[in-house]
Amino acid sequence: MVLAAASALPTLPVPMIEIFVFVPAAVGRAVDGQVSMGALAEQVASTTGGVTRLLDRMIAAGLVERVPCPTDRRVSFAGLAVTGRAKLAEAAPVHAANLRTAFTVFSRDELTVPDDLLDRLREVRLDVPS
Repeated sequence: MVLAAASALPTLPVPMIEIFVFVPAAVGRAVDGQVSMGALAEQVASTTGGVTRLLDRMIAAGLVERVPCPTDRRVSFAGLAVTGRAKLAEAAPVHAANLRTAFTVFSRDELTVPDDLLDRLREVRLDVPS
């Protein structure tokens, strides 16, 4: 199995690609295409502090924008910047090809096992009081 070289990715580490995927995908929790740091941390299974540090680097690179919530000073939203959308368009095909290659070693039945386990974990997490 041969994955595309990391240099083929336009300087985007996997955690940043994950942020790119979840910012627009968090539509249920998004306001005007933006998602709160807390909701984003839940989506990428990280702490709010971890997401904030990663977003700080992405903001410095001009990939993401932080927008204060107009109704709650404690909340900040993240949204993709124009530059971030362009970088994602470059990196996504290489990242997707790498994922397809990595998962070719598993049968269709084997792939259902982690999917089922993750579904069960999400159900458990939903039942845990905050």
